[in-house]
Amino acid sequence: MAANQETRSPAAPASSIENSCCLTSPIGALDWSRLQQRIECPVCRLGSRVLSKVRTINPNAPEQLELRRCVACKHVFINPVPDQDYLIELYQQASEYVVHRGYNGSSASGDSAAKWIFPDFPDTDLTQTRFLEIGAGSGDLLSWVSQRASLAIGVEPGPWRGGPGAVVADLSEIPGCQRFDAIALLDVLEHVADPLLLLRRLTCYADAGCTISCTVPNSQSLAARLLRTRWSMVRPIGHLNYFSSDSLDQAFRNSGWAPIRTAAIRANLDAKCDLGGVLPAILRGRFKWAASQCIFRYVLGRDQWFIQAVRADN
Repeated sequence: MAANQETRSPAAPASSIENSCCLTSPIGALDWSRLQQRIECPVCRLGSRVLSKVRTINPNAPEQLELRRCVACKHVFINPVPDQDYLIELYQQASEYVVHRGYNGSSASGDSAAKWIFPDFPDTDLTQTRFLEIGAGSGDLLSWVSQRASLAIGVEPGPWRGGPGAVVADLSEIPGCQRFDAIALLDVLEHVADPLLLLRRLTCYADAGCTISCTVPNSQSLAARLLRTRWSMVRPIGHLNYFSSDSLDQAFRNSGWAPIRTAAIRANLDAKCDLGGVLPAILRGRFKWAASQCIFRYVLGRDQWFIQAVRADN
């Protein structure tokens, strides 16, 4: 994602954002008093510069926010950012500023996620495993694990939460004495205001040997660099953080976790590119569609990071 010509020092006022805060917005508009200026990088706390101005994902809203990149670790993030309590409220309301209209939750399939989360899958014995999923969505993964593990708890603030496993709206609802052997945050850290704060908090729930597995947008991917603000992951304020390899590593190491595995992957933890529909489309003469699928799924498809870590004091 190449920077435009506008550059700001860490202390510079974001006047253009302040001006956009005064715009008349539709019903359900953002409460701008609960958005905070974020000029410093949320990962390494150093300075940043503006890459571009981007609209929120609400199709009826005129506001524009800043897309910024850290000058040191290359982390990309949105400014201004809602405080975490306000962000949770927006998800609880299924606000169009954070999810599209009609959204009913999503979750990685159990099989595809388990291959990455649990070693030696499918032979892994989970009968003694205590599992925690942050951002359980519609509960597909949580349901899969709950049928195999001794304990499976999900955290999901949205109204779409479901599945047979125990699901709570906030991490604070889980007893502080509860410990887990595996924690998953699939497509979660890009949604939170302070990813390091959440990662630090999760160390308190990690038992000895606990692994944490995460997927996040890859800001160094070919898709991100070529498509820039048209990259499908640029979805403010649903997405607030986009990780470089450096910022991802720092985020975990500075939060009490030691990374053991990092890989560039496709969305939904798909290790292979599924082009099953391309050949039939070619046979039907849909050449442009088939070509676009090949480009976006195969050439530009690895626009996510997968990272697995253990508690640093292990």
